[in-house]
Amino acid sequence: MTTVREKISKKYSITKRFVSYSKYSMILSELVENIKNSKKKFDYVCGLTRGGLPIAVHLSHNLKCKFITQSELCETVIAGYSVLIVDDIADTGKSFEGIKVFLKERSLNKEYFASLFYKQRSSVKPDYYNNLIPDNEWIVFPWETGSEEPNR
Repeated sequence: MTTVREKISKKYSITKRFVSYSKYSMILSELVENIKNSKKKFDYVCGLTRGGLPIAVHLSHNLKCKFITQSELCETVIAGYSVLIVDDIADTGKSFEGIKVFLKERSLNKEYFASLFYKQRSSVKPDYYNNLIPDNEWIVFPWETGSEEPNR
């Protein structure tokens, strides 16, 4: 991984960490092993749009459970089933928090959360994650340009 520190505004300094495809693959394999080692079984894996989709597809194959999209989960709440909800980064926690509230309102309490990266400021701590990263670090995945600015 390559790390670059840059100042993106007058009052906010951020470190960009560029993740290569090979590093991404390694981190993803580690996440699969962490989940398998927990011995927890899931009926569904749901990828949050956008960053969670490729991770969720990979997990569904490796954990041998059905993949569903966020839309499918929202259209058909699956009471009584265990769902692993996946995103690339638990940054502020807003994505996980939104789906958590949605599912709680519909009495689904067998949801679990997974991400490749986790920041302590996140309002939701994933049940499974690989890397605890500083709040001022921004992960740039291999398919991203790196010229984008954080949206927070």
